[in-house]
Amino acid sequence: MKPAPSPAQSEHMPDDGWVLIAPFRAHFQRTCEASGLTPFALGQICGLPVATARRLAGPPRAGKERLRRQDAQAVYGISAQSIRAMARERVDCTRARRRLARMTQLVPLAELALLGCLRVADLQAVADGRWETCSRLLEVQILALADVVLESQPTPTRLRSTHRTASQAA
Repeated sequence: MKPAPSPAQSEHMPDDGWVLIAPFRAHFQRTCEASGLTPFALGQICGLPVATARRLAGPPRAGKERLRRQDAQAVYGISAQSIRAMARERVDCTRARRRLARMTQLVPLAELALLGCLRVADLQAVADGRWETCSRLLEVQILALADVVLESQPTPTRLRSTHRTASQAA
């Protein structure tokens, strides 16, 4: 026999694996505002897909919007304290440096800093190898920025499907 769910669980977490998005959207947006992180950086910390971070950062849509249970749990699991801990933790910059190298082929470093709400000097220090380590938080912010920037670039697959669609229309 299943144990009875708590009142909060039954209200926001029905048993079908999906939850109403409203309370999680509010928590996500408050956390972004309090931490100064972009929605994409906070989404990266929570392990959310870029599209889910966009939905949580945006205004409510008509109807009852829902969110996957595991995404909701990840959003509620993040706190200002865990973000501060990430700012103190040091990690190797190699992964962030590689992603920055790919992005700077497409977008100037100064523009990347604006897009990610980051300091140009920090991005430059990571990119040119002056820093062997950086904060875990900076790494996550760079990786989130890369997800957004590189996702917006056409890939050969996207180009082929666009070409097919255009040629089929002709």
